Amino acid sequence: MKKLITFTILGLLLTASTVTSKAISLTDAAPVHAKDSLKSAGQTVTRPLTKSVAYGGDGGTQFDDIAELGSTNIYGVHSINISSGDLVDSIEVFYLLKNKTIRGARHGKSSNPPVNIVLDPREEIVKIEGRIYNSQLVGQLTITTIGPSYVKKTYGPFGKIGSLFFELEGQIIGFQGRSGDSLDQIGVYSLEKMTKSDLYGSTSASPFDDISDLGYPPIVSLKSINVWSRPEMILAIQAEYLLLDGSTLKGGRHGFLYTDNITTIALEAGDQVISMDGMIATSQLNQNKFIAKLSFTVAKRNGDIIKYGPFGKWGIEAFNVRGNIIGIYGESGSNIYKIGAYYVSEQLS
Repeated sequence: MKKLITFTILGLLLTASTVTSKAISLTDAAPVHAKDSLKSAGQTVTRPLTKSVAYGGDGGTQFDDIAELGSTNIYGVHSINISSGDLVDSIEVFYLLKNKTIRGARHGKSSNPPVNIVLDPREEIVKIEGRIYNSQLVGQLTITTIGPSYVKKTYGPFGKIGSLFFELEGQIIGFQGRSGDSLDQIGVYSLEKMTKSDLYGSTSASPFDDISDLGYPPIVSLKSINVWSRPEMILAIQAEYLLLDGSTLKGGRHGFLYTDNITTIALEAGDQVISMDGMIATSQLNQNKFIAKLSFTVAKRNGDIIKYGPFGKWGIEAFNVRGNIIGIYGESGSNIYKIGAYYVSEQLS
């Protein structure tokens, strides 16, 4: 049986169709995207928040932490309390907001002392996997995170039994499902999973990673890019990011030699940076390699394709990153020695 439920998520209206059944597989229902609702609210999102399928049975009472907390600035998960024995008995999530931590309700009942998982501020949940017992209950959960320096951690498994396997991936920032005396059903809210490109250049310098350094906020797109350059090299770069709630965050300025030759690439809502192209050169003085040339290609919301650059005029080794680019990382000193990007697969349509 289907119910149509209308609720407010992150200050915006979202209508979702939830399916109640004995157990749900990927073929039974499709994920619910917030993208169309965000467009109708005047904000086009290139990396939409998605409410996943919930796996498990139809016992207990439905819960939805994101809807119930009514929060407009959730950055992600701060910590999780999980109680388990043979099954997953309960889950309780603390969410990280801009200026505080907020506690979600406990879903299920604790039969054993809970395990407390406290995430590093620069650690994000990227995968939830588990098993459903008897098509009715969540029998096992395992949580995978990525933290500083892109190091993966695994928490669990919690619970011991179950046969129907499920897996949820993305930048997971919230939980939903059903619960009663135990955890009957589990699903998530997530942003599309980011991919980290290769790092281009070879001379070692001071590393930077905007996504990690900013604490893995819910970035939906780039807002602007500042590039400082000379004809022979890229001196510095700084990016500004648009978050899910409409606010912005600036990354650090990378590289410390500046000139008056600065170019600002200002992006409008719905624009996507779909390509970063560059050239690497070698210094004749010390044989250090550095980023000598950069350009960015933007798919505008109206369908136009615009190339910004090239900044810098020469180089001997070419590189490129393709995708919906939403973040930068690399190594810098007096100038930019290495650069790479975070991207998601979705292209502007």
